[in-house]
Amino acid sequence: MHQKSHVHEFLIHYFHNKELDEFYISVLLKNFGASLISIFIPIYLLQLGYGLQAIALFFIVNFLSAPMFFYFGTMMLSKIGVKKTMSVGTLILMIAFLLVNDIGAGVNYLFAALIYSLAGGIYYAGFHCEFSQVSIKNEEGRELSVIKAIVILVSALAPLTGALIIAKQSFSTTFTVASILLIISIIPLFFSKDFKVDTSGLKIKNIAKEDNRNKGLIYQASGALFVVNSILWPTFIYLILTNILDLGIIISISSVLMVFFILYVGKLTDKNKEKTLEVGVVSHSASWVIRLLLLSPVGLFFGNFLSSATSSLIDIPFGKLIYQKAKHSKKIAAYFLFREGHLAIGRVAILLVTLITGSLLWTFIVSIALSFIYFLPTEQRKRHRNNI
Repeated sequence: MHQKSHVHEFLIHYFHNKELDEFYISVLLKNFGASLISIFIPIYLLQLGYGLQAIALFFIVNFLSAPMFFYFGTMMLSKIGVKKTMSVGTLILMIAFLLVNDIGAGVNYLFAALIYSLAGGIYYAGFHCEFSQVSIKNEEGRELSVIKAIVILVSALAPLTGALIIAKQSFSTTFTVASILLIISIIPLFFSKDFKVDTSGLKIKNIAKEDNRNKGLIYQASGALFVVNSILWPTFIYLILTNILDLGIIISISSVLMVFFILYVGKLTDKNKEKTLEVGVVSHSASWVIRLLLLSPVGLFFGNFLSSATSSLIDIPFGKLIYQKAKHSKKIAAYFLFREGHLAIGRVAILLVTLITGSLLWTFIVSIALSFIYFLPTEQRKRHRNNI
């Protein structure tokens, strides 16, 4: 009875907001569909004969064009609404997957990267505004952890499922299944009313002044670490194991174990976001030394779990800071455009390291130093007793 009571309280706590429920379901379905294939795109390109530098160029084109497409997406928020903007981005992602699937048949891989970027720019322009509006004040840490946990729990099956489909059928079949799930993910968004965001007076020249320099540096580090952890690290695991099914198993099982830890991090974040962030920075930096020393299949599994766990100790408290400020921002579109621009700088910069050196090892070494940039806002808050 005691355990059932806790489950009941958990469900009431997290599913009493109808619009937030629908947002959770949509994000869950979209991420499951996208995760079937997105993690395997670098490996797909490797199998087509592209090298590490060509793969880096694919993502450089993707991330370099992202701020422009994000700006275009913010313009759509005031014209057609937030949820319709997310829907358009999802449909374009489906087209992008189909184009990536046809790279082997002659589609230019950099053109596919451009459409992939268009999809992300438009979708996330709506995503950030939607979450900042439907999330509950002072509970952003828990709600971010719930989004992350639900997505990981369901998407934990996606890499393994994708790997099985690829191994038994083909990349083409996986792209088709992913596209169907993307279409379904749009439906829950419209169980509640759409809304528009005022973007009047939004000018590119004013975006750079929307937030402080330290915040921009943090976003750059965040963008770089995202690329390393979600794109380059899985590619590194594949190059060590040379088996796509083993990669899917490692990602999926470690993701399942992450769910409970992430929910705990959400609670820690709402109690003390600064302390949680500091622990995350130190532990994530240390995790790189451990990961690069453990290159057996079991070691890579442990290293991947450690990477995800320590990353969440950074992402969730920093995400709480972002959305807390967004709630009070009078220029929410400019606020997220500032963020997107600096994320792109960090993402492209870390990929340039791979492009120039042709090595993932140097990229990982740079990532260790980048983690400590997160200390900038926490020290600033201690000095000025103010949010970043």
